[in-house]
Amino acid sequence: MASPGCPTCQGSGWVCEHHPDSPSAVTTTNGCACGAPAENCDCNPDGKAEFAVVYASVEPVKESIS
Repeated sequence: MASPGCPTCQGSGWVCEHHPDSPSAVTTTNGCACGAPAENCDCNPDGKAEFAVVYASVEPVKESIS
């Protein structure tokens, strides 16, 4: 798991894929805003993720009336 005191990823475990010296905006407030995906930081070699919230949506079932 990520190191809470890591200065590179700010404890998130994830950095910018194009700028690995900056935390990823995907996982960190005020992270790198270049739009690149996140990659695991050196302090998180296994790429483990911790999710506080999971969002999901379901398409409603459309029924026909005969």
